Amino acid sequence: MVSFIHNRKYLQIFDRYDSIDTVKAISSDGCAANTGHTNGAIRCLEEGIGRPVQWLICLLHLNELVFRHIFEFVGEFILANTKL
Repeated sequence: MVSFIHNRKYLQIFDRYDSIDTVKAISSDGCAANTGHTNGAIRCLEEGIGRPVQWLICLLHLNELVFRHIFEFVGEFILANTKL
């Protein structure tokens, strides 16, 4: 399973820096690969260290998606109502 492989790599890095017992939070963007509640990277990391951590999720990409959909809608409306 891919997430398990990534989880092991994270654990190796935390172990190298003696941080498994001290990590308190993980920061990432909000994509499903990181934030999936069953198979996301953060959830797999929590399972690997045996406790929950604080999730610090950047929502800038979410704003980007909202504006993209607005601009697409407005652009389609303008094209549909413009005589060429």
